Amino acid sequence: MRANVRLSEFLSESFKTVSWIGNSVAGLGLLYLMIGKATNYIFEEELEYCNKYGRAAIFGGLTGIIAAVPKGMGSAIITVPIGMAAGPVITYLLGKVNSNISI
Repeated sequence: MRANVRLSEFLSESFKTVSWIGNSVAGLGLLYLMIGKATNYIFEEELEYCNKYGRAAIFGGLTGIIAAVPKGMGSAIITVPIGMAAGPVITYLLGKVNSNISI
């Protein structure tokens, strides 16, 4: 009986963690896409000579800044480089999966 309670508690905590991570990733993905579309629209001429990986790094950095603003500058120092590195990687991987996807 006691093992069932432990298993139930373990599964409950695991599902809470998984749902929190899933919601966070989905929110960041949506934020990344919306920033990319808005930045492309607003700075169309400035980004004209930038390739898609450079744009993805800019969008990732902006996403990192916006996501880290509520947590302070210490968090921004960490999230901006992560976003700038993750943007081109995601663009490359999406390009491998489907060549019709463009940001």
